[in-house]
Amino acid sequence: EPEAGGGRESSENLSKRSGDATGGHNSGSSQDDSANKRMPATPGGTKITSLLRSKVRKKYSANGLSDHSSVTSNTSSALQDYWTRLADDAWRDDDDVTESEGCWSLRVKSFLRIVNIAKGHKVIIFATLLTFAALCAAGLATVLVFANDHEEALQEGAIQKAEDADRWLMNELRKSLLPLFAMAELVKNLGTIFDGMPARIENRTILTDVRPFWWRNTTGICNDPLKLGPFNEMAASIKKRSDLKRILVNIQLAPHGVLCLTHPKNNTEDFDDGAFLDTSFAIGLDLINDPTRSAVSRATVKEDRYTIQGPITLVQGSKSVVDEAIIARYPVRDPSHFIDIDGQDYSFWGHTITLMDWDKLKKKFGLNEFFARDGMEYKMTRTDTLVNETTGENYFRVAIIAESERSSVLTEENSVSVDLETADNGWVLSAGYESGFSPSWKVWGCVLVVLGALCLSFLLFMVLVTTREHELLLYRMMPPNVIKRLQRGDKTIVERDSLATIFFSHIVGFTTLSGEMKPADFILMLNQVYEAFDQLTIKHGVSKIETIGACYIVTAPGPEKSVGRAGAVRVALFALDAMDFVKNYRYNAKQIFIQAGIASGPVVSGVIGAALPKYTIFGDTVNFSSRMDSTGKAQMIQCSEKTQILLKKSSEFNFHLEERIGENGQRGIQVKGKGLKYTWWINGAETKNRGEGTRGEFVNGGSEAGSRHAHATDVASNPAADPAALESGEEWHIRPGRRVSFSDMMEPPQI
Repeated sequence: EPEAGGGRESSENLSKRSGDATGGHNSGSSQDDSANKRMPATPGGTKITSLLRSKVRKKYSANGLSDHSSVTSNTSSALQDYWTRLADDAWRDDDDVTESEGCWSLRVKSFLRIVNIAKGHKVIIFATLLTFAALCAAGLATVLVFANDHEEALQEGAIQKAEDADRWLMNELRKSLLPLFAMAELVKNLGTIFDGMPARIENRTILTDVRPFWWRNTTGICNDPLKLGPFNEMAASIKKRSDLKRILVNIQLAPHGVLCLTHPKNNTEDFDDGAFLDTSFAIGLDLINDPTRSAVSRATVKEDRYTIQGPITLVQGSKSVVDEAIIARYPVRDPSHFIDIDGQDYSFWGHTITLMDWDKLKKKFGLNEFFARDGMEYKMTRTDTLVNETTGENYFRVAIIAESERSSVLTEENSVSVDLETADNGWVLSAGYESGFSPSWKVWGCVLVVLGALCLSFLLFMVLVTTREHELLLYRMMPPNVIKRLQRGDKTIVERDSLATIFFSHIVGFTTLSGEMKPADFILMLNQVYEAFDQLTIKHGVSKIETIGACYIVTAPGPEKSVGRAGAVRVALFALDAMDFVKNYRYNAKQIFIQAGIASGPVVSGVIGAALPKYTIFGDTVNFSSRMDSTGKAQMIQCSEKTQILLKKSSEFNFHLEERIGENGQRGIQVKGKGLKYTWWINGAETKNRGEGTRGEFVNGGSEAGSRHAHATDVASNPAADPAALESGEEWHIRPGRRVSFSDMMEPPQI
């Protein structure tokens, strides 16, 4: 018999071994046949083979093809007949296995496979999220920096515009207030005319219930022709020279803060359509003491500055004559006359007052056009301090004194505010843009950055998943340390293990079973069994070498690099779990049987080939483990004497070992090429620290092996962490004619 390479025997030898043991065990002499000798078939198998040959011959004749198929060859084995029938049936009858799933089903499976790979390798998710976060942070930071610069530039521009408006408005307003200041200077310089008026008015009683305002009777003072004549002459001259036609509607004097002289008393020249402004009714109004006007008037005296009140509506009778009027007051100092305000005396002759049409003044200023040139909206407000007539307490009122048509759109976010220096009582100018200072491309820039980061992160995710998928595929073909050496460029890889343990198993009655089942069902059954075995290799930390037909080969050292006693224990526990699985497994109510063999000893492993490298193992131990399998019995595990010694030395498990005794009471069996060998059956195992256990059971008792079992159980019960599940990318569902996998925590299905 040729030397076994990679744990493999010739396909004829495997076929013979699989075909003879339907209920018992293969004899060692069955392997003495020549490799090119035809495998004997059962009567049922011969009949099936004849029918298959007839069917295939008819098919080829119908297609006009020569009958050169190996199916009709006299030297074809039953196994070759089977694979031919599998291909024929798969093309003809089993299209529903793949095509019926459809494009969407394949996409869903592919998606699930990607998700499972990512779930099993958290570093992929972490790297993807980290990349996404970094790209978003860098991109958004760049967009926000440029957007903030743009916002700051617009805000600075709006502030500059408001300050320019403040300076410009102050100049214009001062021009408009020249009559107020001129009248004050005339009063000071012409003291002989107006001297004595404050003292005389001060002596008049304040009346609070005669008119709607607090009033003093100024008869004999304010209607004195000696006062009226010079005043009207001066006021008319100032009004005429002011360049405020139809804007300056009235000039007034208020000695001791009481309204006394007005010009014109009945103004008709500044109004159309018969409208007029008659101020005679206001003569005697006490501006210092009247609750609705005292705050502004007193502030004028205290702070020695002009004040502006309004805009207010001036009504004559029931008709409004000035919709928006502002009242400017200016204090005139007189060292010979004082007034007591809030317990303090102030040098005070009285007020000079002007009434102006604010709406016309704004048009003269051109405020709307000033801001409209830059596409801006504006709002000018003034805060008035008023007195509550009931409680006497001061309160504040904010009045809008000028605004653009769409000033209502201004908010704190899209405008800036500047305190104006043009007047008292809190004049504030707010200016901004309806669309705000934030650039229109800011939101879209952020969206594009996030989408770009998402796309790049997804590409990285797919690269990492694909790379990991390739690594998983390599790890199923070769041990990790071998892959690393290949990646380093090592051309020759040879490793020696002085005491490895090899497991061989095969399905009993493989050929007969294949003849009784549809090819697709048979392949699905094999896939279910071998996937369950694959999970057990992960659980026990052993390496699957390969499957050849019905043969399954496992070795230790595996991923855990366990050799000697530890490796033998892992392989034995794997074998026990595999036997338990097969014992309870059914496919369409059909039961299968396996037999297995284990041997320990030195092996050599390495990678063969360059175009299609293959990891395989060599050595007498490989052949010996194959003999332990072929000379065993169904649903039994036979091990060599060396393996038995290693298992007995286990410090963690008690293995139930039974020496094999022949029917004649003779110890051992004859093994080809080795003679008489003593072998043992492995019937079960239990943990030593617990003293009880079931066949193939791990108990986590705090030992390294126990901890490995706890981890492996999690892996086996979690398909996402299982490499087989990672490749499939699907959940595990038990359905007839579909793939299924089990862990040791699940009951075998009755399919």
